[in-house]
Parts: sequence; C-alpha cells; structure tokens
Amino acid sequence: MAEITRPGGGRPRDETTFTRAMRWEAFGEEGRALVGSWTISVVLGILWLLLVFFGPEVAEDIDLTPPDESVEITVTPEEAPPEPEPIVE
Repeated sequence: MAEITRPGGGRPRDETTFTRAMRWEAFGEEGRALVGSWTISVVLGILWLLLVFFGPEVAEDIDLTPPDESVEITVTPEEAPPEPEPIVE
C-alpha cells in the first residue's frame, strides 16, 4: 500500500481511521444536542442547590400553615327505634 506524503517531506498521513473532518469530533449531531441539554440541566440543578443551600435565610416566625381553628361539635344521639314485635303463627 502506498503512503501519502506531504510535498515538503515529513511524516506520512494516515487517513484510514478517521477522516480529516471527524478527527477531533467526539459526538455526532444528536450526541452534541444531548450533551448540550444534559450540561444545561446539570448546571441549572447545581445552581438551584447552591441557591437553596447558600440563599437567603427565611425568618423562623413565618408560619405558612393556617392557624388551627378548633371547633366544638356536640352530638346528641337519637332515640333508638322500638324493636318490631316478632310474628308468631
């Protein structure tokens, strides 16, 4: 197999494994889009965690739940209906 040499002498080029355009490319078009979206989501997640951890303190006296409103309910039981008389023949 003949080797391709540069006009000025020097090392022979090995173009059998990669093409010149793909030599430094690690991902295809879909891979770049996925890596980009994963990078954005990971960065946003880390920023959110840092904001929660190092963010402004919330005052302890803030109560986000409504106050307990106790209501007293009085139930009076109704009288039980009389039992029916048994039918005997």
